[in-house]
Amino acid sequence: MHCAVLSPDNRFVLACNLGEDAIEVFRVHPGAANPAEAPVRVAARAGSGPRHVAFHPNGLWLYCMHELDCTIDLYDWNVSNGQPGPVLRKDSVVSTLKTRAALPGSTGCEILVSPDGRFVYGNTRGENSLAVYRVNPSNGLLTEQQRIFTGGGMTRHIAFDPSRRWLLCANQGTSTVTVFAHDPATARLAETPKSFVVDTPMFVQFV
Repeated sequence: MHCAVLSPDNRFVLACNLGEDAIEVFRVHPGAANPAEAPVRVAARAGSGPRHVAFHPNGLWLYCMHELDCTIDLYDWNVSNGQPGPVLRKDSVVSTLKTRAALPGSTGCEILVSPDGRFVYGNTRGENSLAVYRVNPSNGLLTEQQRIFTGGGMTRHIAFDPSRRWLLCANQGTSTVTVFAHDPATARLAETPKSFVVDTPMFVQFV
């Protein structure tokens, strides 16, 4: 199992079941004796290994980062009669790799959606790349805009600081966190980051 993400209306928790190529969607009842119902299972592509999901601010699109085949898919999110029904957009898959030849030894990691919904960010271990995608405002499909080196090995997680002027990348394999200058208006990342030492970092969270 990987990740636990609340839906925009706080009525559901989505968890990626990487081992069974599925996204489990739990309806939640805060304060109840049993706060989570049995999940609705949404099948992902066979062999893809869904790892992390992120909602678009419009609440209609759900992006899924797949670990095993290094791809991002788009799901159309809808709730009918209280039941979630995300549907995979069949023409939406994009590779997080520079070339398919880089797939052996590479695995997809984290996915972020900008608060304004204009950009999606994802990183990939093995290739150790950080990619920025433009979001088509009419259909949610992604187009790669920038690709840079993460600045370290075995990249694991990425996160913005509250101002979104900086994007931090945890590199577990080299025990470093790299800090990229970020332009929120264009989503451009500086290609020469700052770096500081942290023992085997795996996750970044601002509180």
